[in-house]
Amino acid sequence: MALGTIGVEEEYQLIDAGSGALRPVNDVVLDAAEPALGDSVHPELLRTQVEVSTPVCNSLDEVDRELRALRRRLNGVAARYGCRLGAAGTHPSARWDDQEVTPSERYLVMASEFQQMALETLIFGCHVHVGIEDLELRIAVMNRIRPWLPTLLALSANSPFWGGRDTGYASYRTMVFRRWPTTGIPAFFADNDDYERVVKTLVSAGAIEDATHLYWYVRPSARFPTLEVRIPDVCLTVDEAVTVAALVAAMAATARRDAEAGRELHQARPELLEAAVWRSARHGLKERLIDVASASLLPARDVVLTMMATLRPALEEADAWDRIDDGVRGILGGGTGADRQRAIYRKSNSLADVARYIADQTAEA
Repeated sequence: MALGTIGVEEEYQLIDAGSGALRPVNDVVLDAAEPALGDSVHPELLRTQVEVSTPVCNSLDEVDRELRALRRRLNGVAARYGCRLGAAGTHPSARWDDQEVTPSERYLVMASEFQQMALETLIFGCHVHVGIEDLELRIAVMNRIRPWLPTLLALSANSPFWGGRDTGYASYRTMVFRRWPTTGIPAFFADNDDYERVVKTLVSAGAIEDATHLYWYVRPSARFPTLEVRIPDVCLTVDEAVTVAALVAAMAATARRDAEAGRELHQARPELLEAAVWRSARHGLKERLIDVASASLLPARDVVLTMMATLRPALEEADAWDRIDDGVRGILGGGTGADRQRAIYRKSNSLADVARYIADQTAEA
């Protein structure tokens, strides 16, 4: 049971190298980066955001190399304009009402439709694609990995600050993002035809333009033969990003094995899944998490290690168990990105120092 192909997209902040504030210069940075990085770099909704995407990777080592190279090379370009990259789900002090929309047709239409909410989407995520060619299998895997998504969010939580204050959340990005229509954990689908009917219904109702406007935490990609998991915050370090990518790939491999074997699927209530997401966003790994299988609150460490035990066969078959087990235990022991950001703030009482810490962690590639 191999992990299959993996692709990772990361959204970054453009942080002023001096002040630590955000700078709306994605146009000049991307123009300068394009000759070397080509279509692996992209604009995002707001001018303070950029996105990178790895090529299709066949191993975790390849994911690691590609992410390090992308961060390093794009950081080098950003430095020409007095900027550094920041990999965190929110910026510690930036205000939504200072933002400018990237002037592309897609983003201008979104801003016109969603108004203030578009400007408030000053958030940065990590999207992991796993290759699944068969359409029916893609839906079956999506159905089966939904209960693990809240735990994945808790491990990746990296956005405690918003607009200059501590929000009390480990992933405030999740709270901003979930206000958009067609976000959240998708419903159970009987098969691919069922999924396609839902897409057609939403399009005919004027709710979405096409399937690319579905922002579920996991979705079949409309552009690639992949399943795309979108729930994680972007991670401070490449090591954490590789751990998150490996967990997603192991979830997909495990779900695929179970689907092909015809094993019974536990259909958790959507209300329970959304409650589990909220709790992970609120507390990260600091409090108990909802164990979806038992519908009970358990210590976060126990929930994470139970998930790891389920994913172990897939990770062992890919010779990745020791690496990813170490990565997960490192987060359990050393804290999430949110925990580490807060630790910096407690030391210096300076959100500018937090922004510089984010940039330093991002640059260690």
